Order: sequence, then structure tokens, then C-alpha cells
Amino acid sequence: MDLKLIKIKNPENEKNLKTGLLKIFEFDEDMNGNNGEEYLWAISRDNGYTSNNEYLADIAISKEPIPEEAIERFAKEFYASNSHYYTDYELEMLRENDTLFVAFAIESHV
Repeated sequence: MDLKLIKIKNPENEKNLKTGLLKIFEFDEDMNGNNGEEYLWAISRDNGYTSNNEYLADIAISKEPIPEEAIERFAKEFYASNSHYYTDYELEMLRENDTLFVAFAIESHV
């Protein structure tokens, strides 16, 4: 099981939110671009991205104006695109003033 705990200061700032999303999901080497271009989706490549996570982050942020909803969308899209490898995930968020705390756990088949 992979577990990520992060905090995002001022998540309404798109740059802060995107940085947070990429940190949450950095554990998957195929999705973060570290395993090479053969794992890059055609749609990501065609839109100028070097990783699928960057593509998913930008889509989530553009479609969901509320940071918590963007994170939920990203998690769902990430899991759906990798359900052949991951069996389940849990996502919890807590907002305290200008900080969003995010806990994400994901279970793999292996």
C-alpha cells in the first residue's frame, strides 16, 4: 500500500494545487514520467505534457473550481486509468483556514 500525506497552503492558487496534486501521486513511476516515454499516453504527448500526472492535474483543475473537488476528480481519474494495477484507494481531506491536508492511500494487486 502506498500512502501520501501532504498539506497544500492556499489551494485556491492553481500553482499550489497542481504542485500538491503532483506530490500526492508522485509514487507511480509510470504516471509521473520517470519510467520513460513508452508510458506516456498519446493524449498527454499530443497536448505537450511529459507525464500523465501533469495532464490529469491540469484537466482536474480546469474542470473543478473547488480544490477538494479537483483532488477527488484527479484521484478518480488516476485510479480509473490504472485499475489494472491498483485494487482500491482511499482519499481524505481536511481544511483548516488556508491549508488543505490530504491523505491518499492506494492498494496494488501485488
